[in-house]
Amino acid sequence: MDGFHNSLNKHKKSAISSLLRSHQVQDNTVQGIFDKSGDQVVYGKTIHWKATGYLKGLSWRYKATATDAITKVSASVSGYKSGQGAVENAIKEVFQKLIAGGYITIPPQ
Repeated sequence: MDGFHNSLNKHKKSAISSLLRSHQVQDNTVQGIFDKSGDQVVYGKTIHWKATGYLKGLSWRYKATATDAITKVSASVSGYKSGQGAVENAIKEVFQKLIAGGYITIPPQ
């Protein structure tokens, strides 16, 4: 990958990370003792998410799925130590897919 594309990818990752830091995940609904779900609006996009706790060996871990309400683009992650971490990373992956699919663009700095 050339320097331009490397720089562009770093810019996209940085923009997505700062975007998620400015929109903290909030629990809107509780389903069962180990499941939580809700909706989060990030930069005008409503993202539905669900996190589930599970036991892996002797360690408690979380997995999450996030889906854009309009495009239905979704992402799933697993193996996180916190439900919030799993949800944030699932949302981050949704935004990476939305950018890659041309649904949204990150303006140049």
